[in-house]
Amino acid sequence: MNKSKLLPKSSHITIYVDVSGQHPQKTYIGAASFNTHLKNEIVKEFDKKFSEIKRKKGTQLSPSECLKVLDFLNANNVVMRYTCIKNEIWENFDKKYNQNSYWIAKIFGIYKFGLIDQILKSGQFSDCHVIFCKDNFLRNHEKVTDICNELKKANNYNFSTSTALQKGCYELKFADYVASSARKLSFSQLTKFTNLYFLECPHNRFFSKIFKK
Repeated sequence: MNKSKLLPKSSHITIYVDVSGQHPQKTYIGAASFNTHLKNEIVKEFDKKFSEIKRKKGTQLSPSECLKVLDFLNANNVVMRYTCIKNEIWENFDKKYNQNSYWIAKIFGIYKFGLIDQILKSGQFSDCHVIFCKDNFLRNHEKVTDICNELKKANNYNFSTSTALQKGCYELKFADYVASSARKLSFSQLTKFTNLYFLECPHNRFFSKIFKK
């Protein structure tokens, strides 16, 4: 691991969040967190090392390419998190809420916040900005950010949020790579990376807060 790129406490970080898949199929969500001051250097090194891979979306990567990308990010101390919304979870909520697009956005918001919560609990950061990839497949995609902001206040976090398309925010591709790698690689392959962790399910209190209404 390149120790010069270790994420120090009280640092400025940027968290990128993207989705692989959509309701009602199994859906993976990935997050990649960069020390903001080191981000450009890491991206430049990635582009130089992976001139072919950098042109691909996560869905286009082979399993071997996924491993190469994760190994690079891990070595450069990019903090990675991923989670999965399983088919049965969608099915259970579909029965209860009749496939309403409003509650689907709520679920995405809760799971995305769960990843942010995991990253922020891993260190003390003086500043954090979260960038979500715009979920065009969601009718109420703006509700996802609203849910994250609501949970942010309820859990005493202080970070800013914005939404972007991957073509306008290059670094979102790394969150896409994390999410797609989680879909394509086995759990044993994923656990070898020390900066990559799996969130099985967000905390129950997040669901209670959002679905009490």
